[in-house]
Amino acid sequence: EINILKNLVSNVETNDVTKQKANDIINRYDNYQRNIKQYTELYEKIVHDHQQYSIAVMEAQNFLQGAQNTAELWSEVDLDKTSLHANLERLKVLQSTFADEKQRVELVSELGEKVKPNTIENGQSLVQQQIDLSKQDWEHLNGTVDTILGSINSKIDQWNDFETVRDSCMAWVREVENKLHSIDLQPNLVEKKNQLDKLKDLQGEIRAKELEIDNVTEKAQTLLRSLTSSSSKQLVNDLVQKYQQISQKIKDLTNRWSQYYLIHQEFDREISDYITWLEDLKSKINACSDLSGNSQKEMESKLTMVQELLLLKEEGSNKLQDIQNNAQNVLANTSPQGHEPINNAVSKLHEEWTKITMKMIENDGNRFMKMMMI
Repeated sequence: EINILKNLVSNVETNDVTKQKANDIINRYDNYQRNIKQYTELYEKIVHDHQQYSIAVMEAQNFLQGAQNTAELWSEVDLDKTSLHANLERLKVLQSTFADEKQRVELVSELGEKVKPNTIENGQSLVQQQIDLSKQDWEHLNGTVDTILGSINSKIDQWNDFETVRDSCMAWVREVENKLHSIDLQPNLVEKKNQLDKLKDLQGEIRAKELEIDNVTEKAQTLLRSLTSSSSKQLVNDLVQKYQQISQKIKDLTNRWSQYYLIHQEFDREISDYITWLEDLKSKINACSDLSGNSQKEMESKLTMVQELLLLKEEGSNKLQDIQNNAQNVLANTSPQGHEPINNAVSKLHEEWTKITMKMIENDGNRFMKMMMI
């Protein structure tokens, strides 16, 4: 139709009034065309900008949601130390991408501000809400990752503390076991007393260690409660079992060495008492040995004393036999280098007792002959 009008204007037969009207219509049409083109280009740009904004929102949300899910997937802390370290490294790698990925949120804000002027008021509010939501999700993601990293590092610190205490206790147990295995028989009473004192000191140390062993057990229960199988569980069980074993062993050894000491102490006392008893007996024998210048009454008194001394012969033999028997018990818990002094002490008592008994018999005969002469 516009072409018809253009032909009409170009026709020489068309009057001026008609031409003017036709030109007005043509000009108006051209203006409409230009305006429509401008509006089309404008709205195409607006639509394009909004499409870019929507794509930016979608990509930002996909990243934020994906990163949030990934971070939460690696947030579990009731794991073994190796798994915790693995998740820690994964989270650090994820966090290292945030500097580049932040532009996604910034792009949402930038494009959102760009489309707001060309959006109705209700739509502008929605765009602003989306901008704010993206920023909030970004801050939440960063906060979540920081919190998870802190929790994992804290758990790893707990593991390190547990392993340090556990390894220290295991080393202590091995040291105590070596001490207990190195205990040997001692040669004399003094060394036995020293050994007994060392065992008592060690027993006190073992008892004091119980709190630390309990602390390791408590830490293990906290760290390992959700793990179905773990080498650390077995190590803790071994530690507790070994501690119970050395506690019982030190108790048995202390009791045994207490008996060793008491038996040896009693043996030494018996020897000392027997020597004193022999000295007293020798004094009495010497008193009866002087036969000169005695009246019949004095001789009869001394004869009675000699007969009493002869009665002590059986007692002396019994005492010596008890010492011999006890010497065997002492030798059984005495090191070889201590056997000779013990055997020599008993032999010396034998020799002394033999001399005394011979003198007792000799004095009894002499006394009898003297009495016959009187």
